[in-house]
Amino acid sequence: MTKESPTSYLQSPLRIDYGKKELLRMNLNENIVFPKNVMRSILAKCTDEYDPRVYPSAIDEGDSIELNQQIAKYCGCSAASVAIGTGSDQLIDLIFRMFVPKSSDTVLVVSPTFSMYSIFAQRQGSKLREIWLGPSTAKDPFYLRLSSLKESLKQKSVKLIVIVSPNNPTGIQYSIQQIQEILESAQEKTVIVDEAYVEYARYDASKQLMKSNSNLVLLRTFSKAFALASLRLGYILSSNTEFIQRFNDNFQYPYPVTGLSISMGLELMRRKDVVLEWAQKTKNFREELISSLQKLGPALHVMPRSDTNFVLVQANGAKKIAEELLTNYAIAVKYLPDLGKEKREFLRITVGSAEANRKLLYALRRTA
Repeated sequence: MTKESPTSYLQSPLRIDYGKKELLRMNLNENIVFPKNVMRSILAKCTDEYDPRVYPSAIDEGDSIELNQQIAKYCGCSAASVAIGTGSDQLIDLIFRMFVPKSSDTVLVVSPTFSMYSIFAQRQGSKLREIWLGPSTAKDPFYLRLSSLKESLKQKSVKLIVIVSPNNPTGIQYSIQQIQEILESAQEKTVIVDEAYVEYARYDASKQLMKSNSNLVLLRTFSKAFALASLRLGYILSSNTEFIQRFNDNFQYPYPVTGLSISMGLELMRRKDVVLEWAQKTKNFREELISSLQKLGPALHVMPRSDTNFVLVQANGAKKIAEELLTNYAIAVKYLPDLGKEKREFLRITVGSAEANRKLLYALRRTA
């Protein structure tokens, strides 16, 4: 970790006016497919029952317990294996405080990945070791350098391993065999697998890996498939129930989640079939979008696979394309200027509805 490492999150190097009503937000990996009218009807029900004058349920009582139980049922585990928090960011922060309290402690991450991990390592004062993914130009783009990762696990200072899978920004979910091999090689350490995009992925680690690996901590969010980004709700899962109890008792806040967030989380869990239906529609839109982008010509090189709600596109002049989409068509996409060890320019594009994707493609044909 160098002194120049960021301690704050830079959302975009472009100036984006989020106050514009006509702005098409295809840059933040928000769930813009789930119908707004359905979400508003659920919100209306929750706000009608909500009293903002009173404190929310503590983590070991009332609605918080019920939410834990609903999450446990959804993930196929016991409620004692679940802890909720204020979105993934707060949970990451507390886990880092828990596992890497010393400046000599090292966090091992696979890069490029979600930038909040390097930011929290810097804020915590711990060391960060990065294992770079293979190049985007390889036959298997952004492949996991498993042997390099396993070699780094031998260092005693490594206390925490972070694998974002499916990964942001590459969009790739590593194979279940690779994750299992990492877990077996790090049995005396803690492995976080961040599954923010699991509803768009090929497998669910909570059902296939968690019970047999007590060193595994899964990190989940309601911000993606459950379309609750604004209300900040996330959770962690582990078969190590003693870890969950210690996390809640010694690190989590007494009232970590607002009453409205808990209520919305419960209502969406009760409607999980609807949530998953729209997640499947998003996956269908994603494959259609990848196919359409591949037909736009050699200026854009779309990564052939995504296990998330976004697609990744390599483009020379990516910044100019992003600026023109924003200025001329009010479409915001994520510009990534130096992605990976190769430092190539990419665009990360959130999958939208059929109509949103058509607008994007129309603009790209006139821009790229």
